[in-house]
Amino acid sequence: MMSKGYLISTLENNCFYVKAEICLHGKTIKNRFKLDTGCSYSTVPYRVLYNVSYNTSLRYKQLAIDSKLAFQRSYGVSDTDEVKARDKNLVKDNRLLECTALKFTHKDIPITLNGYRIRHDIAVNYDRTSNILIGMDILKDFDFHCGESEWNGEYLFLGCLKEKINAEYLNELHKHFGYISPL
Repeated sequence: MMSKGYLISTLENNCFYVKAEICLHGKTIKNRFKLDTGCSYSTVPYRVLYNVSYNTSLRYKQLAIDSKLAFQRSYGVSDTDEVKARDKNLVKDNRLLECTALKFTHKDIPITLNGYRIRHDIAVNYDRTSNILIGMDILKDFDFHCGESEWNGEYLFLGCLKEKINAEYLNELHKHFGYISPL
């Protein structure tokens, strides 16, 4: 993918998807991620990312545990109080391999999203098979805008890391949304 100075995605089935490239455990993979402004914390389900078996994924989870990577429990809207209580006890009893709610933090991971390169900490769950989500823990570092493009009529997500705002991004903002930079 060619690197560019901004991230752009066109709305597809009411979602913003991006072609992504990420490197974890020394393996670079291309996959489709979802930009989700309604998601508090990004999650990469390892089994979906690499299309591996449950047993293969558990080996990498054990590696994350052995490496003492920071982790947290993570739940979706359908998880019950009983499941949360069980998981809390599994963590308390140090039965981490059995707790499917854990996501492990991998530090400073290079990621390319539709040709836009960033580095960020990313949380990886080794048990789940849900969508790969880029949430607000990463998107909060962006200046981003969503709306109908004046240029092509498509509904777009357009963003750039705040510390890397550049002329190319500002030109795209003007082209699609009519924004004029005070710079």
